[in-house]
Amino acid sequence: MMGAAAGRGSSQAGAVLSWTFWVAVVLLGVTTTIVVLLGDPEESVTVHTVGRLESRRVWWHKRVHVLALALVIVAGLVLLLSLWQAGGRTLTIAASRRALPGIDGASVGVLVACVVAMFGLLAANWVLAAVTTMGAEPGRPASFSRFAAGMAPTLAASVGTFLGVGYAAALPFGWAWFLGRGEGQGYEVSPLLQRIAYAWGLTLVLVIGIIAAAGISYAVRRDAFRNAAVRAFTFGASSEPRLSVTWISRVGTAMWLARLKNSLEALLWTLSVFGLVLTLAATLEFLRLGRGGQTRDLPGPLGLLSEEPSAGAPKVLIAAGTVVLIGLAVGLVLLGRGAIRKESLRRGVNVGWDVMAFWPRAVHPFVPPPYSQRAVADLRSRISWHLAGQSGPTMPRSPASSVVVAAHSQGSLIAVAALLWLPAEERSRVGLLTFGSQLKVQFPRAFPAYVNFDVLRWLFEKYEGRWVNMYRDTDAIAGPVLSWNHNAVTGGGTPQSKRIDAYDSRQDDVIDFETGARICGNEWRVLDPTPYDPDLNEGAVARIAAHGTYWRDPDWPNAIASVRPIPDPEHPGAGSADADPAAVLADPRHGMRQITRRQFEHGLSPPFNGGRTQR
Repeated sequence: MMGAAAGRGSSQAGAVLSWTFWVAVVLLGVTTTIVVLLGDPEESVTVHTVGRLESRRVWWHKRVHVLALALVIVAGLVLLLSLWQAGGRTLTIAASRRALPGIDGASVGVLVACVVAMFGLLAANWVLAAVTTMGAEPGRPASFSRFAAGMAPTLAASVGTFLGVGYAAALPFGWAWFLGRGEGQGYEVSPLLQRIAYAWGLTLVLVIGIIAAAGISYAVRRDAFRNAAVRAFTFGASSEPRLSVTWISRVGTAMWLARLKNSLEALLWTLSVFGLVLTLAATLEFLRLGRGGQTRDLPGPLGLLSEEPSAGAPKVLIAAGTVVLIGLAVGLVLLGRGAIRKESLRRGVNVGWDVMAFWPRAVHPFVPPPYSQRAVADLRSRISWHLAGQSGPTMPRSPASSVVVAAHSQGSLIAVAALLWLPAEERSRVGLLTFGSQLKVQFPRAFPAYVNFDVLRWLFEKYEGRWVNMYRDTDAIAGPVLSWNHNAVTGGGTPQSKRIDAYDSRQDDVIDFETGARICGNEWRVLDPTPYDPDLNEGAVARIAAHGTYWRDPDWPNAIASVRPIPDPEHPGAGSADADPAAVLADPRHGMRQITRRQFEHGLSPPFNGGRTQR
């Protein structure tokens, strides 16, 4: 954009414009080619290459940093030359209130590139989703299906692009207001940016409509969730719920809020399609330039999607969109500043980082290396150390006969990744308790190539069912993992659900007589808050725990005991080490190296083929 705007207004600058602009275009093309076609410049462990392909990959990894440095230097020189050329001319922006010459054409070019890239991503994503679905096993539980039928990358990218384009419009509007305040008419902003701000004003109207729809949904379904809370807290010998009317209402509201995560897919579809349509409308208007460089409005009602500022609704929407975008930017700055000063806020911000930074750079290439390279290998080594299964500088004084891994939230993903790599002789001495886990509601749907139904079923079978998951109906982040399709028990009916060990039919569930927990095989739905007996004064109902403090639940000791292995003195190792898939993959005859810490690029490359049939 600087190269396009630098030489406007003088014939002498034409030559400079021609090569500065096109050099910038070439740099953009080279960068795009490197990112799209050549992939992660760091060594990858998810793909093993041999022969000439391997030598080319090694050659590229050793020299890519030199190319990157050269591109940065050339880009800096082009930027400096563009600034020098622009500074050598007499600019009259302040006097004429006009936008920077040439900025419209450059802005339209960038916008067109974004639209073309988004449609290209849409087509590629659709083909990839269709190809990877072929050959999927029929009858696979729908609750493990991919977000948006595999189109989640396009949806996320479109929302991010729309947000970035909006920030590009908000910044000039903010400066125009700041520089022109108190001087009457104010500075002119590019018509394209005006239309983008208008689009964000329309988006604000859409968001308000979505919030209103959510409020209506709560009003309509409030009694249904309250009745569900009454049924859950009515158990044992009592015919009345164990909570007061006030707390029953609070629990019902918490249950409704926890279900909002199920609407995330529809929300992404709505925002993505809406933003793409508005961006496309603004692009089409500028591509239909009339005489004098004036844009032509789209015909009929389509013209409402992109409006020029005037005294009326468009002007109000432009102002509203600008305020929203600037507010979002300021909010992000304040969030970062607050995270530095306050530990509680920093811990909350780190939750998002914790989730995304686990995955390899193939999922998000513009971040530091994933911590899973270290965490998964260390957890696996620690489990083996307690079992005295690995030699090292120190050994436990008294090796444990068994180990129970208790994993919360993101920790459940790390635990599953580590347990996938344990050999058969150690698996028989390990149990797993997960709680507040996203192993079904999020990870298999967002990252199906790494976590899917086959991975979880394989783990459940190889550990002989020594895996219990605890969840709450009030948990807005997590949910069930090992069961689904839970029916609502009304009129004295029998609670039922489908489970990972028998997913083709419903099984009867059990309601714990003392705690009210719903036992769905290895899935335990625990109550929140804990319904203490008021006559015994065992505890107070003070708050809804939601996603935290599962270990304070009265069902916790029973859950730990249920997954603790009972070693067989005559057969300490379950299964055959010779038939262990991990041992087979480590066999040099199969062209695979022994597992090392560096090989844990993502930690979830399972030692079996089942997880690779559907991605």
